[in-house]
This record gives sequence, C-alpha cells and structure tokens, in this order.
Amino acid sequence: MGAGMRKLAQAITEGTVTEDIYVEPSGFPRRLYMLAADMSWGRNVRKNGLTKKDLYRRPD
Repeated sequence: MGAGMRKLAQAITEGTVTEDIYVEPSGFPRRLYMLAADMSWGRNVRKNGLTKKDLYRRPD
C-alpha cells in the first residue's frame, strides 16, 4: 500500500496521470475483513428506527 501511495503522490506532485492502483489486504483473513465491514450496519439500522425485518421487506 505504501508503494501505491508514493506513486500516487508523485503523480499529483508532477501533475501527471498514473494507471489504476489496486491494493489487496494481504495477510488479513477474509473472514475478519467481512466481519469488520459488517460491524456498523446493524447500529445504523437501529439509529434510523428500522429493524432487520424492514431491510428484507419487499418494496410496495
């Protein structure tokens, strides 16, 4: 990730364009990544006064 950020910073400084840069979370287990990604949605559902049932309801 650091190399990609340096390359991006250099392109910005020079005012040039660079190819797309992809970063993989190497060494980070997919299961933990998915767990972290899903952590806040339940909290946000409750903050907005909804329930899980509301999320699976078909639109009218």
